[in-house]
Amino acid sequence: YVSSRHQQQYSKIRYSRGTWKAACNPIPEKWQAQYFPGWNVNWFNAFAQISETELERCDIHETRPTLIIERDTFANFFHNSEDFFNTQIALAILRWPLQNLQILITDLY
Repeated sequence: YVSSRHQQQYSKIRYSRGTWKAACNPIPEKWQAQYFPGWNVNWFNAFAQISETELERCDIHETRPTLIIERDTFANFFHNSEDFFNTQIALAILRWPLQNLQILITDLY
């Protein structure tokens, strides 16, 4: 799975570098492509680090907790449902409060 393209051509968006930006310093030991298995590497490649000055020119500043979901709806109903089930488990494990939480569904369906 990790090294496969797993239907990438049909359902996954390849985001360009700078699709999402932040004025922060990612931790080099943790911010590595190997920690983004499969098509998740698209999110890694889309990130761009910017300066505080550049941040002031951004169109949107998001500070609320955000969970990104990229569903497997191309596969079957089980995989699609599993993504939402896993989301609920992740929220419970992380103890994320639901107040002000936004969820981005980022797929082509």
